Amino acid sequence: MAAHLRVRLGDWETGPDDDGVAFDTPESLSKNGWHKWRTITSHPLTDRKRTESLDWSIYYCDAAHGTQFTIRTNSRRTPLLVWGSIALDGLIIDTTWDQRVATFNDGASVPLGKGHHIFSRVPDFLKGRLYTQRNGYVGIARFGVTKPQRVTIGLYDWKHTSDGNASGGWQEELTTPAGLEEDGWVSTTQLHAEHSNEALKRSHLVLLLA
Repeated sequence: MAAHLRVRLGDWETGPDDDGVAFDTPESLSKNGWHKWRTITSHPLTDRKRTESLDWSIYYCDAAHGTQFTIRTNSRRTPLLVWGSIALDGLIIDTTWDQRVATFNDGASVPLGKGHHIFSRVPDFLKGRLYTQRNGYVGIARFGVTKPQRVTIGLYDWKHTSDGNASGGWQEELTTPAGLEEDGWVSTTQLHAEHSNEALKRSHLVLLLA
């Protein structure tokens, strides 16, 4: 699975620390299998007195099961490590950066690009189960099943193709209800979710079971 490492540009230190241990550098990370991907910028949100933005270098590494890393780039601050998947009970979910896992109960929410959906009432057969709060800006989910079980997925907005342009053929790659049925998924019920923006209408979330 892929691991992602975020290092603040100002945090790279050179030379050994007080104990004589050398800090990691972009060159040493490259030798150890890390690949530099891009640079991102973060901005403070909760402290209005701070306006300084921070630049981060993003590295990724395809890590084998059981791989362990020790990475030191600064004597006081640690880099941020984001694993590329989350292991549920027999289900491996590609987290796509900021995918989070929560417990599905009354009041559960699913993030959207500019808000979130709220499930006021959850059926008993789903209560207490772990679910992924999918990324509101990522239009694909990848997961693998490692042992026999019934997997439940929720989907909505089948024909939403208005965002972005149609170049690259991505609209033709969208999953359809018919395609899911051909792959063995069975539609079971519908859940109702309220958008956090009261001006928007109620959405229906279709649940499908394998």
